[in-house]
Amino acid sequence: MLMIEDTILNFTHVSEGTLLEIVDGGNVTIDYNSSMLCPVGSKLWFDNYTHGIVATFPENFLDRRCPLNVKIYSVYCERCPVGFYSLQRGKAYGTRVLEGFQCLLCPFGGNCTDNIVNHDHFWGSVVKENPPTLQFYMCPLNYCEAPKDTKSSIYDGCHGNRSGVLCGACAEGYSEDLFSTTCRRDEDCNDYWLWPVILIYCVAVAIFFITDPPIVPFLVKHIFWFRRATSEEGKSATNENSNERQNSRKGAGNSRSGLLDVVFYFYQAVGLLIFGTTGQTVKSASLTPLVKGIFNFRTHSSSISLGCPFAGLSVITKELFYTFVVFTLLFCVFIIYGARQIWAKARSSRQPSFAPHLSAATHIALLGYTSLATSAFKLLTIVMMRSGNDIEIRSFFDGNIIFFTWWQCVLLVYVIIYVIPFVGLLYWGASWLSEKRITAREFFMACVLPLPFLLYWAIWKNKRACLYRERSQQTEERLAVMNVLHGPFRPPDANQKGTLYWESVLIARRLILIIIFAFINMASLRLLLSTIVCVVIAIHHVLYHPYKDNNVNMLETVSLVVIIVFGLFNTVHATFISAGVHLRGPIKTYVNILNWIQSIIVLLLPLAVIIAVIFAVLSQIVRAGFAAGRISKPYFLRGRLRKNTSAISKRKSSRLSHEESLFGNAEVAKDNEVVRELVEGSSPSHEDCIYHEEDLKCDEGKPEE
Repeated sequence: MLMIEDTILNFTHVSEGTLLEIVDGGNVTIDYNSSMLCPVGSKLWFDNYTHGIVATFPENFLDRRCPLNVKIYSVYCERCPVGFYSLQRGKAYGTRVLEGFQCLLCPFGGNCTDNIVNHDHFWGSVVKENPPTLQFYMCPLNYCEAPKDTKSSIYDGCHGNRSGVLCGACAEGYSEDLFSTTCRRDEDCNDYWLWPVILIYCVAVAIFFITDPPIVPFLVKHIFWFRRATSEEGKSATNENSNERQNSRKGAGNSRSGLLDVVFYFYQAVGLLIFGTTGQTVKSASLTPLVKGIFNFRTHSSSISLGCPFAGLSVITKELFYTFVVFTLLFCVFIIYGARQIWAKARSSRQPSFAPHLSAATHIALLGYTSLATSAFKLLTIVMMRSGNDIEIRSFFDGNIIFFTWWQCVLLVYVIIYVIPFVGLLYWGASWLSEKRITAREFFMACVLPLPFLLYWAIWKNKRACLYRERSQQTEERLAVMNVLHGPFRPPDANQKGTLYWESVLIARRLILIIIFAFINMASLRLLLSTIVCVVIAIHHVLYHPYKDNNVNMLETVSLVVIIVFGLFNTVHATFISAGVHLRGPIKTYVNILNWIQSIIVLLLPLAVIIAVIFAVLSQIVRAGFAAGRISKPYFLRGRLRKNTSAISKRKSSRLSHEESLFGNAEVAKDNEVVRELVEGSSPSHEDCIYHEEDLKCDEGKPEE
């Protein structure tokens, strides 16, 4: 007799064959307070083969025929077939199997080889209770990760120490790394060295834009110092360029080449294509994000942990930190101006001009727009998630945040006031600045709050047609800012309208790419659309050729073509990411080769600059050697000359002593002859006198050997 009461048989792993089997059992009783449970995703089967038999006893028994009840129970669990899943557990109470178990079709983003787990870059959520139904959502890069155990039925696996909805936050006791998605222990967030490094970076960048050094001419000059001007025309051209450079620093309005704008736009666009605002793109070499970060005023690496300055760092505080870097750059520009003023007053010298500082601040505001707009749209990126019959709007980068919080409303106002109207400010505001309707300082203040200033100027533009009395300082500041806005581009002439408005076009391009990357979460579709936009941008550039310098136009064309190629490269990998497919075999090799190619291209310019600097240093070392040789040569020759002179003087003295003895005898004989001739009444001939004088002169003027 077997009795099972108040017992739970919990089968945690599905094994082949029968889990519980009772054969030839007699009186077996399983009450309904006892239960049997299969693993998640497995249905329970309870086979009852109980049957009756009639036993025949010997003749001495009164009742030779006795019916017996033989109980045979077989219990086993069966998984859903491949391609199907279930979040239910097969269950039986006593000998009664609970109905309602269903196997559902595997949803997109899940791996249903062994029940169901999430793919990399996907996070699952239950959207229906009866039967429990899953839906997967795409995560930012390196947020979600597939569990290693495919039989675990974990559909919300996170990378590293991340947790929460969409794995948007670090686990308790962990903080995000400043430049990556890695979560570190709070006690390890003590990288205080980042603060002085960031401060030095900001000061160096501010000084660079204030001084606006000619890097390429400087390197060429110091590498090819041995090349001299071969004509007066070349010298005059050099002097003219030097004068233009000085006038440009004074804000005289001489045009820039636009080379710096092309380089910054290239790396900012590449930053969106390789590490977009939704982050679901390919990884690259460790130096690549650092290089792009320098030109974007923000550094982000998908897998490399660079530092954690303080505990409690999250996605929100990280983006605020990136915007803090841009504002710190602007602050450093004016701090440097204040320091120069204090220094000038202390030395009672001439006050520094404000024009280069104002133009530098304007330039930083233009180039820092991408970082500010990216942070704003990144924090406003949303994802629609089902929760039963309701739809929840959550933040894509931190799914634990439900829209709208108070700071998101403030951020939305910021986008309306600053991000979108900034394009119009550059188009109309720059025109009003050139027409002297506004001052350069007013234009810079409008760069902080474009919409209010645009509305104010639009209302009062008829009443303020021109600044009738513009001081020399205002003229210098206006020309310096105009040099930033209009300097590189073609002015209008009799045949063409010109492209002085092109700075607004460059900002509009960035804005379009940022919007695409912010509001399209599917990586493949996002990169496909952005690549198409880049093709349109390249065609637009070829049709207009906006820069005055044709070399800059050619460089911009090449950079746009490279951006398109990068878009195609990353679209290939993004397609696999969007499909939740792991790269294997030849495809993985192919994608890795493409990644290395684009990493080399991205690092090409910094490597070229480093090589040029090395050549410049080596060339200057050679130049110093030549200069040292030129300086020491007179001293060397002077010592050698002294040595030769002493030897020659000794030889000369010995030779003269020998010649004097011979010359003295000849002179005595000749004098006697002259005396005799005088006595006889004759005089020496004129030829003899000449010969005698020449003989003396030749002897005196004979070179020393």
